[in-house]
Amino acid sequence: MSRRIWFTFLLFLGMAAIIASCGAEPAAPATSTPETNTPNMPNPASVFCEENGGTIDIREDAAGGQVGICVFPDGSECDEWAYYRGECQPQSATVPPESLTPPNMANPASIFCEENGGQVDIREDAAGGQVGICVFPDGSECDEWAYFRGECQPEGATLATPTAELAEDGWKIYRNDTLGYTFHYPADAIIEFADDPNRTLTIVGPMVDDEHWPMIMVNHPGDRDDYRPPEGVDLVQWLTDQNLLVNARLADRQIAGTVAVHTRLDRSPQSYAFDTFTFAHAGQLYSIVILHTGDKEDWSLYDRFLDSFTFTMEPTSAVPANERDAIMSLSQADVYSVAPSPDGQWQARVTRYNCVQVNEGDMMAYETLSLVEVATGSERRIDEQLQSCGGLGAYGLNVLFWSPNGRFLYYTDAREGGPDGCGYWERPILRYDLVDQASTQLGGGPISPGGTRLATWQKSDLVIWDVDAGEVGRIAQAGATGIGPIVWSPDSQSLAYARIESFCPLSGMSTVTRLDMADLQPQLLLQSDSPTFGALLWTEPGYLRLFDANGAEWRYNLATAELTPGP
Repeated sequence: MSRRIWFTFLLFLGMAAIIASCGAEPAAPATSTPETNTPNMPNPASVFCEENGGTIDIREDAAGGQVGICVFPDGSECDEWAYYRGECQPQSATVPPESLTPPNMANPASIFCEENGGQVDIREDAAGGQVGICVFPDGSECDEWAYFRGECQPEGATLATPTAELAEDGWKIYRNDTLGYTFHYPADAIIEFADDPNRTLTIVGPMVDDEHWPMIMVNHPGDRDDYRPPEGVDLVQWLTDQNLLVNARLADRQIAGTVAVHTRLDRSPQSYAFDTFTFAHAGQLYSIVILHTGDKEDWSLYDRFLDSFTFTMEPTSAVPANERDAIMSLSQADVYSVAPSPDGQWQARVTRYNCVQVNEGDMMAYETLSLVEVATGSERRIDEQLQSCGGLGAYGLNVLFWSPNGRFLYYTDAREGGPDGCGYWERPILRYDLVDQASTQLGGGPISPGGTRLATWQKSDLVIWDVDAGEVGRIAQAGATGIGPIVWSPDSQSLAYARIESFCPLSGMSTVTRLDMADLQPQLLLQSDSPTFGALLWTEPGYLRLFDANGAEWRYNLATAELTPGP
C-alpha cells in the first residue's frame, strides 16, 4: 500500500472526531473507485458487502483492470463500492440503500485533498454520476481518488528532500531554523513535506515488506488557533478543550525537556496502530505521530528518535500571538515592498503594520515577509518581526534579491538602523529556499558585481556562496584578529578583505588579503599599523583604494605591490 494512502487513513481517523464534534458535513462521496488489492489490508467495501450477506466476485473491467462485484443472496449484484456508498441495494431489499451506508463515514479521498490544501469540486461524469475532483491551490487538478492513491500530484508539489548532515550516531540531522528545533532520523530515510515544513513533515523510511517503515509525522501548524496554546496553560485541559485528545491515553514521557502527552489508537481494519506524542514549546503545539506500518513496532528506534528531538534556539519568529493580534487589529496593513520572482510565478511581499500602543504599554509595530503565488493568490508567511517603535538598533524586513534560477529569496531583517555600540557591522542576509521551505542565516557581506556570488562573514569565517546553489568555499578563522570590509573585483573573479585589530577606535594592525575564486587560496597583500586601514574599494582592475583612520586615501598597485598616497 502506498505511503500516501496510509497517511490519508491516519488523517481520516485523527480528523473524524474533530470534524464530527464541530458539526462539519463530510465531503460528498465520489463515484471513482479506489484500489481493492491493497496488501495486508481489508477492503472496507468488500467487508461491508460480506457483513451484509453478499459475496465478492472479482472480475475484469473494460479497461482490463480488476473490479469487485457484490453478489447478493437473491442473485442480484452491484459494484462493491457503489453498494458501500449506498448507491444500490439487493433487488429484494425493503430498506432504502442509505440506511446501509456506514455511519459517519467521511470520504477519505476528500479529506486527504482538503488536508493537503486542495478543494473538492463535485462534477458529473460521462455516465451521469458524480465524481470528486481535487483542485489544488496552483490551479491544477486531479481525480480525488487518484490523488489519494498517489497517482498524481499538484504541478508545484514539493519533492522529498534528503539531508546530507550526519550525526555522530550515524543518523541524519534535520534542522528547522524557523521554529528552532532539530532531530535525528535513520540514514536510509528521507524527509517529505506535504505543503510547508513549518506546518508538517514526514520521515519516510525504505520499503519493508511492501510498506515504507518507519513512518513518523511531525506536525506544528502555526496558523491554527488550537495549535497555539497560551504559555503556562494546562496541556491536558487545552487538548481536551480543543478536541485534540481523542485516543486512549498512555503514560506521559519527556520530549525536548518538556512533558509530552502520549495517546494511542490500536490496529483496526482501516488503519495500522499509531502513537501520538503532543507537547508545547514557546506558544506552539507539536504532535509527533508514529504510524506502525506493516504492523512493525520498534520502540528502541522510536525512543532514539524521540530522545533526539531538541530545541537548539528560540524560534526565529516567536512573535507573541497576543501582541501580534493586537497590532493587526489596531493598525492598517501597508505593503512596504513587492519583488517578483524571475519566472513571475511568485511575489515576495513585505507588509507593515505601523506603530500602535499595545495593551496600554509600549508603541509597537509588526512586519511580515510572505510569498504570494501569482496564479492562485495563496500566501505563505516566511518571516515576521515585532518592532519597538522609537528604540535603537537595526530593524525591518526587506527583500534584497532573487537568485536568477528563482529557487532562493535573499532578504534582510535589518533594513534600517544599525546595532548599538561601536564595531564593524554588515547588514545580515537571510536566504529562503523555496524547495526546502526554510530560511538560513548567511551572515553579512556584499554580492559580486556580476550578481552570481556572495561573500559574507559568519563570525570569523569568510564564506563564499553561489547565489543559485549554496556555499562553495569557506576560509576558516579568516577574521580571527578582527573582521573588516569585503570588496569584489570589477570582474567578480576575486575579492579582497580587511582584518582590523581595533575598530573602535580604528587603530592597531590592519591587513588586506586577496582571494581568487579560481583556487580560493588567501594571499596576503599588505599589513600596516601606521596607518591603520579601515575601508576598501576595488573600482578598477589593477588597483585597490584604501582609506586610513584619518580618512586619507591610498592606492595599492596589484601588479607591483606598491602602496602610494593619494587618489
